[in-house]
Amino acid sequence: MLSKNKKLDFTLLDDCFMVKNCGTGKYVKLGSRETRFLYDLIGEEVIPVPAGEEMPSLRPEEKRFLQSKFEQFGFIGKSADVRREKRNVFDCSIVSFGNSRICKKWIGFWAGFISKGGLALLFLSLVAMLSMVKLFYPVYLRAVTTVVTETRWSAVIAMYLIYLISGIFHETGHLAACWKFTGMYGRFGLKLYFGFPTFYSDVSDIYRSSKRMHGIVTSLAGVLMNLELFFFSLCLIPAFAKAERLMSCLLMFGAFNLGSFIVNLIPFAKFDGYWLIRNISGINYLYDKSVSLTMLFLLRHGSYSMLQEKKKSLLALYGAACLAYSVCLWYLFARAVMTYLELLKLSDTGMQIGRILLWIVVLAGEGSFCVRYYSKARNYIGENAAY
Repeated sequence: MLSKNKKLDFTLLDDCFMVKNCGTGKYVKLGSRETRFLYDLIGEEVIPVPAGEEMPSLRPEEKRFLQSKFEQFGFIGKSADVRREKRNVFDCSIVSFGNSRICKKWIGFWAGFISKGGLALLFLSLVAMLSMVKLFYPVYLRAVTTVVTETRWSAVIAMYLIYLISGIFHETGHLAACWKFTGMYGRFGLKLYFGFPTFYSDVSDIYRSSKRMHGIVTSLAGVLMNLELFFFSLCLIPAFAKAERLMSCLLMFGAFNLGSFIVNLIPFAKFDGYWLIRNISGINYLYDKSVSLTMLFLLRHGSYSMLQEKKKSLLALYGAACLAYSVCLWYLFARAVMTYLELLKLSDTGMQIGRILLWIVVLAGEGSFCVRYYSKARNYIGENAAY
């Protein structure tokens, strides 16, 4: 249910309350005490909660902490308005789409495959692909040889089209699963992530569901769509054995989707692998908490020692892996830019200026990443705040 100012949406789940910031589209789970405190701050009660006398009251320091978090989330503030998060230049949206009639029909169609029948189809596609490869091995070998030995501008254009089609199907998988389980889905579109263009979809509505398996399936739906496209494209190759270009495109399409399946399962950035682990573990803000904890450990901050030994060791280890992966992403970004500069055939002076500017961007990017998560650690870990 919406609050009077229509900025906050409250949903009652089995054991907690789900509060949605309608401006940013983000969800936060709150207990009864925290929800009642939020009601007091906004001056209204949207959904009945247990009477305050039946619950332990919040301590003053807990109220201060919660109030600062509510302000950060945009739940409260001056004029009781919702504030959007600061734009992150390393993770920013370029274009997004809403809930048009065509989108709903498209996503509704694919939602029908989020079922046991869809899994059976995936398994049959795997069997069919393996059978085709065994029967037409020379055809597949010729297709691989053609792709490796011949490079044309048409191949570059084909890769862009493949990226576009694969990305749309990948995000369709996530949105279809969210639609299947909640009857709702958010916006989707294109954004820049560490300088790389990538598709995204907002499936935060899945947190309306109290079943953890729904979140797990939604996390996997995108990569399973890529896997199905990989199987399907390889099954079609023998049918176009006499059309080398089309055969090569099908092979590239399949290889790209297989690569997308593997890369998206990497859990050290906010790809599908991360959301899968987050849904399995049930730890909200797993990435933020882990990286922040690692920053505290590296800087020998005193609040690191306040956490349970086993819990902080696991989170810090995961956070260290995430930090290392972010460095790898910046390295790949730098290599891609340097390759592009070399293709431009700039003068020695131009190349030197390009290298200096690139180093500034990389150091500023990774530095802001570390500073941002160290500052977040102050909010997650405190003398009276649970991590």
